[in-house]
Amino acid sequence: MRKTKVNFEDIATAAEVSVATVDRVINRRGGVRPEKEERILAAARSLGLDRLLSHRPARTLRIGVLLQSPKNPFHAALREGFTAAAPLSNSLNLQLHIQPTDPRDPPDTARRIDALIGQREALIVSLPDDPCVSAALRRFAETGPVVTLVTDIADSGRSHFIGPDDTRGGRIAGDLMGLLLGPEGGNVLMVRGHAENTGQRQRQSGFCTLLAERHPATRL
Repeated sequence: MRKTKVNFEDIATAAEVSVATVDRVINRRGGVRPEKEERILAAARSLGLDRLLSHRPARTLRIGVLLQSPKNPFHAALREGFTAAAPLSNSLNLQLHIQPTDPRDPPDTARRIDALIGQREALIVSLPDDPCVSAALRRFAETGPVVTLVTDIADSGRSHFIGPDDTRGGRIAGDLMGLLLGPEGGNVLMVRGHAENTGQRQRQSGFCTLLAERHPATRL
């Protein structure tokens, strides 16, 4: 007797991929090569999952996105990334509301976060790690999820962090520098961003720790 309900295993078999990969595509988690994604979607449609693929959630979720000024090229690129994600956001019935913030004015950023409580269902933030910002994020986290982007914020109540392992990055840079200078070592000048940025502190810490462990003749 033919099955009437198709599951992810059926799609995985038809597309010759893993069930986990099917899950990433169907639930739009990303991280799958375009050609493989298209193969999975074609298999899903052939098995009769068109309704699931075109399903649009009935509830609109408003997501606040707090970024630093686009005058900063990195944050301008982040903004472009969110703009590029608009088609996916629309298909999931998500509204992204991007607001610029001033990294030199944490109290104003905290006020902006507080003003979004009850007005947004979730927050995505790329902000400096500051006590008043952390406190405001904890207050928001009581009402909806918070995701920190690029720089993690300690004790913020965030649900997830998306970004690099900055301590490891600093250690890799330290090892490269020590190897380039050789056993005789030398004095190294580090140019970094704002000290209140957790990522900047972690990169410096990783760099210095690695030099002390493996290249003591190389000094910061």
